[in-house]
Amino acid sequence: MTIELRNFILGFSMALILCFFSGMKVVHAASWTTVGATGTINNDDLNLYEIGPSTGLLTFAPNATGVFTVKYNVVPINGFNASLFRIRFRDNGAAARVVAQLKRYNLSTGVTSTVVSYDSDIHAAPQNSWQTDVVCFGHNFDVNQYAYFINAELTRSSSTGNTGLGAIQISSSNCVP
Repeated sequence: MTIELRNFILGFSMALILCFFSGMKVVHAASWTTVGATGTINNDDLNLYEIGPSTGLLTFAPNATGVFTVKYNVVPINGFNASLFRIRFRDNGAAARVVAQLKRYNLSTGVTSTVVSYDSDIHAAPQNSWQTDVVCFGHNFDVNQYAYFINAELTRSSSTGNTGLGAIQISSSNCVP
């Protein structure tokens, strides 16, 4: 077999394979994630929080109490259909609380609205350890009309509160609460 004939057969075979697979659609779950430490915190609240060494976990500073807000920019792909809002947090009871809301800002009207919300006082049983919870929802991201962000609020009303934010994920995966 000559080199030219071998190259022709190889090229023709590759073309057939590409034609066969070009009609197939590959579907995969898309997601957006962040860790607690990557958000932006108001300057007035800088004395309230600390970031876990080498973990990315966001918690209250020792003996600090109050409320601080963290904002995360969400940059999804246009048309991304989200169905799952997953949060990793710590809330040990009445003196601790984590609220996280996915919001969208209308670029034409300036109106901000909430897409999905999570409140540890409503959705989860208090625990001293870190836990993960999920909220199922449906939303088709329209980045031509809206800017998206997460507004997370961490509350510690006394030194007994054990509040923290580990991570947030928005995903198109099948949602099982």
